[in-house]
Amino acid sequence: MSNSLSLEKTKLFVLLALIFFGAALSFTFLPLLLIPLREDLSISNSLAGLLYTVLLVGSGLARFLGGGLASRFGKIALIRSACLLMALGAGFLALAPSYGLALPAALLLGIGNGLYVPNSFSLVSDLFPEKRGRMIGLYDSIFPFSALGAFGMERLSSFTGDWRYGMGSLALYMIVLLTALLFYRLWGRPALLPEQIFSGRREDASFSIRGEAKRVLDAVKNSPSFLRIFLLVIPVGVFSFGFLHSLPSFLVEARGLSQAGAGLVYFIYMGLNIPGKNLAGHLIESRGAKVPLLLSFGLAIAGTLLVVSLPQLLPLFLGLFLIAPARGGIFTIMHTHLLGNLPEDTVDLLYGFFMVMVTITGAIGPALMGLIIDLGGFIPGLLFLAGVLISGLPLTLRIGKS
Repeated sequence: MSNSLSLEKTKLFVLLALIFFGAALSFTFLPLLLIPLREDLSISNSLAGLLYTVLLVGSGLARFLGGGLASRFGKIALIRSACLLMALGAGFLALAPSYGLALPAALLLGIGNGLYVPNSFSLVSDLFPEKRGRMIGLYDSIFPFSALGAFGMERLSSFTGDWRYGMGSLALYMIVLLTALLFYRLWGRPALLPEQIFSGRREDASFSIRGEAKRVLDAVKNSPSFLRIFLLVIPVGVFSFGFLHSLPSFLVEARGLSQAGAGLVYFIYMGLNIPGKNLAGHLIESRGAKVPLLLSFGLAIAGTLLVVSLPQLLPLFLGLFLIAPARGGIFTIMHTHLLGNLPEDTVDLLYGFFMVMVTITGAIGPALMGLIIDLGGFIPGLLFLAGVLISGLPLTLRIGKS
């Protein structure tokens, strides 16, 4: 029975990881599209950044509602809906003839992403409570690994001469995984898994935004650990997504790399997030959250200052080598700390709200970076991001052990 349960957990974990790969592509592929998309739709840096911001805002709104919906209807049911929305959003974005129609498509793609991501992390936590940190670190590594898919999609777009082919391939990928998930009961053994995965934990099916907001406020008052992470997510979100959004354009326009070269560096940068996430997963189990967070913040700040200090490629690569694992580690530490410390009856709600704040604060980064780049260039923008991260250092000292 134990071996059967372990196998079933592994099968579901692999399926979730494949879906997360597609969900992550909506974030990692779009920055690579900014230059061809900007030229195709005849828009400025600011408007291109706004498209990414709309994606993040849609994700944030869905993440706010997702925790409550999962509590009522079950995580698997919500994940199926998320896959459908991501497939539709990517398909509509690939077909959008104008910027005005690309915006709602990006919003739909973001909503699907927002319904999926926090519920999948919570589901991984439910499946592996005895090794939560390591499994979340492994699962979280899918996000940077998706840069490989993003690079392949960028190459497909470049080969065909149209960025829409790359986005269309994402829609097809999500349709295949949605089909696998819909027929999970045929090839899996769901009876072996925890019941709350498939059905909600709460008996009442009533739902309102006002009610969810009240539940969040009540739960926050009783969760000081959540409140500290909640405040810390502001500088982390602005830095992380602002840097991610601007990196490909910075490499091409400020450092002279080709589009293909920028895509390759972007892939390597995202890949370097993976050891940071896995190391952080182990460290938080043995050392708590504070020390790994301080280390990650210090490396990210030092790396950003190194990137902007000199125009040569060597300082650029050294800086990215410091930033990437630090950025990956920060999010794994925050995910694991919250999922291991929040009360069971509010974990879905508060973790969903945490993911909302990651997305909303992250949406500020690309918008501000696009504006600063238009007004003063890339260097002031990157210095701004370093300053934002420095402002979060005092908050890391208030994080207790997990």
